[in-house]
Amino acid sequence: VTIWRQDEPLTLAALPVREGWQPPDGRPTEEQQAILTALLQAESGVWVLTAARGRGKSTLAGMLVAQSPLTCWITGPSRAATAVAGEWAQGRAQFWAPDALLAQCREGDV
Repeated sequence: VTIWRQDEPLTLAALPVREGWQPPDGRPTEEQQAILTALLQAESGVWVLTAARGRGKSTLAGMLVAQSPLTCWITGPSRAATAVAGEWAQGRAQFWAPDALLAQCREGDV
């Protein structure tokens, strides 16, 4: 926030230093690798990953699917909304629309 008062020179505070952005290179970041390792070694449980938008959650989900020996499904409001995870999953995850997945679960076919 800058307050500029009449008859005073404009003085802007310096912005905080941020790490330079690096485009993805196909390998998980150190943080993603640590999470992948923990999830792949987990025996059971419910895991929740939260982070700000654009921090790599979908990429991590796709990487997990690609490395998991389990059958994995991806669901979301649309196929487009899950495109990043699906791309990183390397074709190993089937997309289910939420209503279709719920119907399958109710029928007991999953």
